Amino acid sequence: MDWATIRETIRSTIGYVAGVASTDIRWVGTPEAGTWHNSPHIDLVLSRVAAVGVDESRYEYLPDPDDAVKMTQAGQWEITVMVRVEADSQVNGEEAVGQLMSNIRTRLRRPEILSALQTNGLALARIEDTINADFVTQDRMVSLAQTNLLFLAAESDYLDDFSDFIENVQLDSDTLDDPAGDPEDPQISILVQS
Repeated sequence: MDWATIRETIRSTIGYVAGVASTDIRWVGTPEAGTWHNSPHIDLVLSRVAAVGVDESRYEYLPDPDDAVKMTQAGQWEITVMVRVEADSQVNGEEAVGQLMSNIRTRLRRPEILSALQTNGLALARIEDTINADFVTQDRMVSLAQTNLLFLAAESDYLDDFSDFIENVQLDSDTLDDPAGDPEDPQISILVQS
């Protein structure tokens, strides 16, 4: 997976559907997150990345005998992103940030948005409930709403230096006797040449 592309795809998509300038959307833990921001602004937190099942190995036999086998590792991933919408406001609750969160929740499901995500290797799987958590700081009300978005992604890693394959296998079998002179199971030796 190309994490730079995934991060930028999510950031620009959230900005587009929310109607907020891209300069007011930041990934937490990045250098731009520490700069001054306008109100309202949106913080994105990469809260969970998990593999779904076990990666699979795929082998493809190529027509050219010099590159007889192409191996690819492929796997499915779940990516959870917390979206926090924050606004300076003297008004409690949904009036301050509710419209922005509503825009995100409803517009993310538009076909053109889902198609744009898919073009960049992502699929929107789930939008969790919105939590409002207003708070007071420096005698001012700050309105906060947050939700989690679950994206699915697939990773595929083509191993282009995987060109070795087994040409010959020689099997030899001998029956050995145990110390008492009784025959034991056949012993097999394998010689592999590549």
